Amino acid sequence: MTASSSFDLSLTVLHGEGLAITGEGASISSGGPGAVGSTGNLDGAFEFFPISGALTQTVNGTTYTALLDGNLALTSDRFVVEPAPGGNGSTTTFTAPFSMTGSIQGYAPAGPNGRDFGTLLFDIDLIGGGLATQTKTFFNDFYAPPQAPINYTFTDASLSATPEPASMLLLGTGLTGLFMARRVQNKN
Repeated sequence: MTASSSFDLSLTVLHGEGLAITGEGASISSGGPGAVGSTGNLDGAFEFFPISGALTQTVNGTTYTALLDGNLALTSDRFVVEPAPGGNGSTTTFTAPFSMTGSIQGYAPAGPNGRDFGTLLFDIDLIGGGLATQTKTFFNDFYAPPQAPINYTFTDASLSATPEPASMLLLGTGLTGLFMARRVQNKN
């Protein structure tokens, strides 16, 4: 996954056990090293929204054709910005562990062009982490713009599906039935 300094249109691909998300949207980085002695970070974000229409998504092993909505927040460890070992004009690659949290909703395509959000197909919460890297050029005690993209490599990721309201209703009525059956049994 890559985040740029501006709100750039981009594509994010997330893979895991039973998960294959291809998400269009926009990424932005809010971090990066600056002046020597300051606190740097490699923070970023990704906002999902459909650009080319519904795409094939796999969640919990089930494949859908869906429009995506949602956000991911990527937060890195903080670090003190040091001068570049090579001096002015040299590049330095910054590396920091990051954590990610976010949610993604998948909707059936609707409307005359298939670009409107229809029925909710899935709602997942994502957490993960890994290593963020960014390479910048050093000049006069500062790592200069333009802001280079930050690359996020995941080494630890998981998801949890949010239960649908109908599933929660079935669970609730089932538990109520068990409770009532137990009360009747205890009275006899």
